[in-house]
Amino acid sequence: MLITNFSKSSYVLESVEATAGETRSEFDGASLAAMILHLGAAAPERPADRTIDAGRSAIVFFMLDLGKPNAPSKIEHSLRVRDEQGGIHDILPTPVPASDESPIVVAPSLRGEWIAGDSVNNRPDAAHRRAVLIVDGHAWLAQRFAIDWVQYQTVEGARTTWKGGEDKNDSYFCYDQPIYGVADGTVVDVADGLPENVPHSGKYEIAIDANNAAGNQSLSAPSLRSSRAYAAGHSAREDRRQGARRRDSRPCRQHRQLDGTPSACAH
Repeated sequence: MLITNFSKSSYVLESVEATAGETRSEFDGASLAAMILHLGAAAPERPADRTIDAGRSAIVFFMLDLGKPNAPSKIEHSLRVRDEQGGIHDILPTPVPASDESPIVVAPSLRGEWIAGDSVNNRPDAAHRRAVLIVDGHAWLAQRFAIDWVQYQTVEGARTTWKGGEDKNDSYFCYDQPIYGVADGTVVDVADGLPENVPHSGKYEIAIDANNAAGNQSLSAPSLRSSRAYAAGHSAREDRRQGARRRDSRPCRQHRQLDGTPSACAH
């Protein structure tokens, strides 16, 4: 939920109530503060900050447990805010329609034992969940359901994702592991021969931006070395081994997300 304070005064978000069918959820206090991402320049830190200053915007991230019944037709919200004089105001935004479409089911792209290192969660440090990207003047959360898959092994009594030099790609157990097609489709573009990045260096051999991130696809990046398995225009079959690329300077991993738009940054 994106909240913008267009007034000249600050307001405190006291609570948010979400009603979806027979399910009612209420968030307040510290739990609500942990769900808020303040946009723009960092404001002065305040404990359990639920204040939205004049002219500022904030995103509230929800994870609603709707149980097992069918998805509701809409989700209704009620916001309670407190003004600078202590007055309480209730705001009822327009209900949000909910889709009744069946979820997309794809085949697993990996084999063996893998750990969801950064999976779907609503903690303040959820990197994918809160990765707000701007494309064509619009804010997108394309990675909100993305997962970083990694492989762990026990090394000298500790569970870790690598053995050897931490700055070497081939030290990571998931490096050069095969990736398989998640569904039948047509290859629309192929990239190969990209330079390797150095893990934990904080540097990129090729700058990643909205123009070169990816296209319509199940995105496989950036866990493996460059490996050309297909050519543009060829058919890709589910369960057939594919190639991938490594373009990140963070630890080696298999990043997976499904995209339905011409950009992996916008969905």
